[in-house]
Amino acid sequence: TKDSLQPVNTEAVLQIIKLHSKTLQQILVSPLSNIMFEDCRNQCFHVYYPYYLNKEPAKR
Repeated sequence: TKDSLQPVNTEAVLQIIKLHSKTLQQILVSPLSNIMFEDCRNQCFHVYYPYYLNKEPAKR
């Protein structure tokens, strides 16, 4: 709940990020790559799929 949230010690968070930046980067690379892949795939799908249906693509 909202009441159970504790204040964040900003200095401690920054220290953790500085000390473990490579590990944090490795943790975030995979989800980011998946998001980028899905976004690109969806854009290509919306551009090229109407041609398979012999229709004009939707205007954006």
